Amino acid sequence: MHTRIARLAPALVVPALAATVAVATAAPANAAGAEEFTVSTGTIVKAIPDQDAVSQALVVKKAGKIKDLNVSLAAEHNVIADLSFFLESPTGRLVHLTSGNGGIGDGYGSQKVDGCGSTTTFNDEADVNVRDFEGVNTTFSGPYQPESRQLNQPTTGLSKLDETKTRGAWKLIAADTDELAGGKLECFKLNFKYNPAN
Repeated sequence: MHTRIARLAPALVVPALAATVAVATAAPANAAGAEEFTVSTGTIVKAIPDQDAVSQALVVKKAGKIKDLNVSLAAEHNVIADLSFFLESPTGRLVHLTSGNGGIGDGYGSQKVDGCGSTTTFNDEADVNVRDFEGVNTTFSGPYQPESRQLNQPTTGLSKLDETKTRGAWKLIAADTDELAGGKLECFKLNFKYNPAN
C-alpha cells in the first residue's frame, strides 16, 4: 500500500451509505458446474471528495460459494493517480484493487462513454497488472489484475475471496489521496462465478 494511502487509513472506515440492491443478470452454467451472475449499481454519480474516502454498497441476495469474482468500475478524476479503490466483502475482508496508478487527465473506463457503458475490470486472470501503469497517462479499459495480485501466489488479489459466500452487502471503497481536486464514481459491478447454496 502506498504511503499516502496510509494517511487516509482512518477514512477507509467510512459510514455505511444507503445500499443499492442491484438487478442481477444471470448467465448459463459454465465449466465445473459453476453458475454466473452480475450485480451493478447502474450508472451513478457519487462524488469522491478531495483527500477523503466514500463507499458504495451492493447488496447480493443470491447465496452460494464464490469460484471466481471480478470487479468493474468507472471513475473520473483530473489526476487519476490520486484515486485508490478497495473491495470489502460482507465479512470485512479487503482486497486492494488499485492505488496511485495512471497519470493526469485519464480515467477508469472510457471518458467518452458515461457510467456503466464503459468500465475497467479487475480480474485475477488478466495478463497485465494495473500497477504496471503507475505514472503512465492512460485510460484504464482493462481487464487488469488488481494491484494486490502477486505472481504465483494463488490466494492473493480477488482470489482470496474464493470459497467465501456471495450473499451480503459488498462495498467499493474509493479514496482520494492528494489535494486540489476530487473525482467521481460512475459505476460499480460485481461478476460472480459461484456454486449455488443447496
